[in-house]
Amino acid sequence: MNDILLLEIIQKAKNNDLPALEFLCAHFYNRIYNYIHYKVDNSEDAKDLTNEVFVRMVKSIASQSGDFKTWLYKIAANLVIDFYRQKASRKNTMAGYEEFTKTGISTAPAFESLEYLEALNTLTEEQKEVVRLRFAEGFDTNEIAEILQKTPNAVKALQFRAMEKLKAMLKDDKNIKVGQGNPC
Repeated sequence: MNDILLLEIIQKAKNNDLPALEFLCAHFYNRIYNYIHYKVDNSEDAKDLTNEVFVRMVKSIASQSGDFKTWLYKIAANLVIDFYRQKASRKNTMAGYEEFTKTGISTAPAFESLEYLEALNTLTEEQKEVVRLRFAEGFDTNEIAEILQKTPNAVKALQFRAMEKLKAMLKDDKNIKVGQGNPC
């Protein structure tokens, strides 16, 4: 979709234009659902949280500023954090937090190699999150920084360390190229 057209639709949505709001929900639903499902690894919870993202979007879009997509993913990330906080308090154990720190793996072809999956599992949770947002979701460094509430330099450092670790782990595998580009 053309960026100018999307900006026009967002502006209409900010003025409570129902078709524009419906379009934004439909346009971003699958992306947000996949992001949340990756984090919670449960279809029903992912659907519920995704719906809540769009409820919050509709309620607060009038005051939204900055990049819309980044703002929407930040809502999703915060809801996932809240979800695990509530889950942990209900269980009154650390089990919820431990589940939160587990990460799913993208089903993109480059992520299907056993060597690559094993290498990804050696990364810290923050490094996995940066790699996922950068290469699977296509966010730039500044957008990732805003989503994760870190500085752009911190995100760059996490990405650099992750890529160096992946290069070292995969140096013998000729079929997988790991570098500054998109591994997907």
